[in-house]
Amino acid sequence: MKKDKIYYEQIAPYSEYLTWYHEQDKQEYEKPSVTNDSIILAWDNENLSLNFLAIKRKQHPYRGKYALPGGFVEIDEEIEASVLREVKEETNLTITADRIEQLKTFGGVNRDPRMRIITVAHLVYLPSYSDLDFESLDSFNAKAGDDAKEVVWLSLRLNSEGNLQISHNDKKLSKDDFAFDHFDILSYGLNRIKGRLNYNPTILSILPEYFTATEARLLFSFFEPKLSLVPNSANFVTTYGKFMETTEIKREEGSKGRPPKFYRMKN
Repeated sequence: MKKDKIYYEQIAPYSEYLTWYHEQDKQEYEKPSVTNDSIILAWDNENLSLNFLAIKRKQHPYRGKYALPGGFVEIDEEIEASVLREVKEETNLTITADRIEQLKTFGGVNRDPRMRIITVAHLVYLPSYSDLDFESLDSFNAKAGDDAKEVVWLSLRLNSEGNLQISHNDKKLSKDDFAFDHFDILSYGLNRIKGRLNYNPTILSILPEYFTATEARLLFSFFEPKLSLVPNSANFVTTYGKFMETTEIKREEGSKGRPPKFYRMKN
């Protein structure tokens, strides 16, 4: 057998090697399963809150716990394509690849009690529902899949120490409320965004296409709480204006007060 192994791996033609390899009763390396898990982020224009989509599991393991949307990557499917497919299934939105960002691979040996599962986590930046002519965040028509009891939008932020805070209908949630290592994935993802606010603030893409400096500052404050204490947005524009461009968009006729400047995200 040892001679056969040497022959097929070092001497035989490639096609012959592949045939031999797939015929082995037990190949040398067991194959873990691969999944994708996504932090699907959205800005609530009405309530001015940062939200992500979560499912509540209806079956074991972690029955009754919150989890990130995701699923197994099919054997003939690219990982990026699997994320886009899952987003479509969960939100009924077809988004483009530039709205997803690979975050990190999480491969803890015991992260899933069923078997060895490695997940590739992604950040997903949904477009503003107001730009899609929807009335509210719920208009995304998120729906529960086979393993979900329900799907919900949870609000989240980082506190001044960089610790993750999640709530649902004013109820605070903890790490124990989440399945697998999904709380840790969320914390890693938000701190990744926070660490890039000064040089690559991709989070701006969840705001409406045209936004005010106040709206941008408020969004950033969910990652840097000190920004919520700024009395006006002048200093914010001085620091972050290089990522925004001014537009000619005006406030609707009949409104009172000084018209605010509207910006859009620079490409």
